Amino acid sequence: MMWVMIIIVACVAIGSDVYVKRLKFKERTMKIEQQMLDKQLKLEHVKNENFKLETERLRLELQQDLQKSPSKTELLGLKED
Repeated sequence: MMWVMIIIVACVAIGSDVYVKRLKFKERTMKIEQQMLDKQLKLEHVKNENFKLETERLRLELQQDLQKSPSKTELLGLKED
């Protein structure tokens, strides 16, 4: 009878140790996933900022090109010649 109790206690100790290790592994995994999500969020913010800057740059280039281009009357005057 004493052997059965020793075996049961040993099994419970091993089982609880495995459970604790599994919880620690899951906690580390969740922490890594959280860090990954934080980095992805930062990346999306950078992409968004880059998009805004690129759009503004293209808008300014377009304005400059429109200012340099000849007007409609100039183009019509050139066609009549």
